[in-house]
Amino acid sequence: MKYGRFAAAASVAVFFSQAAIADELRIASWNIANLASGPGVDLRGQTRTQDDYDYLRNQVRILGADIIALQEIGSLPGARAVLGDGYEITFETRCTAHETRCLSDHDDIYTAIAYRKGLAGRVEIFQIDSLGIDHADECGVTRPVRGGVCVKLDIGWQMTWIPSVHMKASCKDDIIEEGAEDDCRTQRAQYEELAKWIKSRPEGEAVIVTGDMNRTLLKPPDSVRKEIFLDQFSGVLSLGT
Repeated sequence: MKYGRFAAAASVAVFFSQAAIADELRIASWNIANLASGPGVDLRGQTRTQDDYDYLRNQVRILGADIIALQEIGSLPGARAVLGDGYEITFETRCTAHETRCLSDHDDIYTAIAYRKGLAGRVEIFQIDSLGIDHADECGVTRPVRGGVCVKLDIGWQMTWIPSVHMKASCKDDIIEEGAEDDCRTQRAQYEELAKWIKSRPEGEAVIVTGDMNRTLLKPPDSVRKEIFLDQFSGVLSLGT
């Protein structure tokens, strides 16, 4: 496939009725894989052309999403180059607290969430910094992994939280490959923090988790699925990958 993960986007439409008027909210999640601030800029060994950015913008138009959870974005200019001016964009704290204030790339990738400007009066933004677990990389440098960022809005009189998350990679299931032990511990800690965050939402409010889960949660024997989610939550719970 020419563009690889460039177009690896998923969307879900949530339909509801308010009074006698039918409404539709379309939510998408998209890992764009090391998206730099613009054409010709290298980010973690990947450089895209102007044609690539044109292609990505066209995919956004085709998706027609009202809310887009983003992963692997280098900075605000990169997200803006793809989404255009019709969206409000918020990055996780790791990016906004950096000395660049998320206005330029610095060889790291971040989680973000965007929503159409027409939703501005209905949306609140929240950070989920607890997902940024400290992790030592292959060079022995310890720093937090990707945190989360969330929008909250009413969907058909139902207050709903929509977090964008990006869980640690290299641990897709319970088979731990040699050298991936630390990655799996970090990922599990992230899932435990995500479960705590979900359980701490006010009673009666809904949560739709979006993002790159880096885990085959749909497999019933999966320990994260069973021990962290199914054993801890009552009521309706749907898990995806």
